[in-house]
This record gives sequence, structure tokens and C-alpha cells, in this order.
Amino acid sequence: MTFRRGWLILLGLLLAPLLLATRLQGDEPNQAALVARLDDERVETRCVTFADETISGHALLERSGLEYVVDATSAGVFVCSVEGQGCPANDCRCECRGDPCAYWSYWRLREGEWQYASVGATLTEVRNGDVEGWSWGPGSVTAAIPPPAVTFEEVCTDDVAAPVAQAGEAAESDGAATSWLPYAAFVLVALLLGGAFLWVRRGSGS
Repeated sequence: MTFRRGWLILLGLLLAPLLLATRLQGDEPNQAALVARLDDERVETRCVTFADETISGHALLERSGLEYVVDATSAGVFVCSVEGQGCPANDCRCECRGDPCAYWSYWRLREGEWQYASVGATLTEVRNGDVEGWSWGPGSVTAAIPPPAVTFEEVCTDDVAAPVAQAGEAAESDGAATSWLPYAAFVLVALLLGGAFLWVRRGSGS
């Protein structure tokens, strides 16, 4: 009985590092791309890192590091300006009093095509690998100008993902810190297996 209990304890010690490493690897942060078309010549892109499974489109803009102004209402937020393009907070619809009307339209990339968002940015769910967009221009669904065509990989490359998204810096550091854990777990398991082998041989010989 004592011998069997010893094997169960040993088995638990062997499996624990692997289970821990698997869990930590599964907690890696998510990323989404943001594209802001200021005009025909100026486009800003950001790769935003977040730990939650989903965040709202507004939270993505908030964490992007872009300078922006919004008008908060009971129905949500209305983007006034991004990087100085648009209207001030005290006159958020300064370019939309008549025809033509210009404002910041909100877009979502789906299957490689930009789609004008059917709901406001506070109500959307942004997931890992998504691409969201904002565009300054004509304020109607039919006349609005979509952001330029991009892919998630073009924005969230290894070169740009690290310094972007100040709100997600801690999550990125945590993800980097856990990348070595599977290797450490492998070494620990190998050592434990070697010790178990010696223990069994010693027990068999006594």
C-alpha cells in the first residue's frame, strides 16, 4: 500500500508542472488591429493588446494610444476627433449641421471587406485577431469612405506589437515571462523521471 501511494504522489509531481505550463500558455494576451483614416493621405494604425476575451470598439480606441475626443451620451459615445482631425468636444458635430455632413464613421473588417458598423463602438465585441476602423469623411452609410484595406498581420507584426497599446503593456510582459515555462516544466519532468527510476531500482534491490 505504501509503495502504491508513493507512485501516486510521484505521478502527481510529474503531471503538475505540465498542467501549470499548459494553463499559463493558454492565458496569453489577445491582440486586435485599429486603423484610423484621417484623410486621403494620412492613416494611423495601432496594434492593441488586451487580456480579456473581448473588449468594446471604444475600449480598443481608448487603449490604442491615439489622441481622440468623444462626446458621451446616454446612447453611447460619439467620436469628435482623432489625432486632431474632426471637431472639439464642445462642438462635436461641427461639420454635420447640414449637407454635406462629415464625421468619424466606425467600421469593422469582416472576411477581408470593410463593413459600416451597425451599432456603436460601445456595444461591439472585439476579439483576438479582429480589425476595427475609423474614417473621417462624408457622414452617411452610402457615402462614407472606408479605411484602406489592411490585414491583421500587416498591423500586428512583431515589430509594432510590443510598443503599442500602453494599457496592455503589463499583459504583454506577463505573456513574455511565461514563454519559458514549458521548457522549464520539461526539464523538471525529466529530472523527476530520473529520480523515480533510481528510486524504483533502489526499492527493487532492497
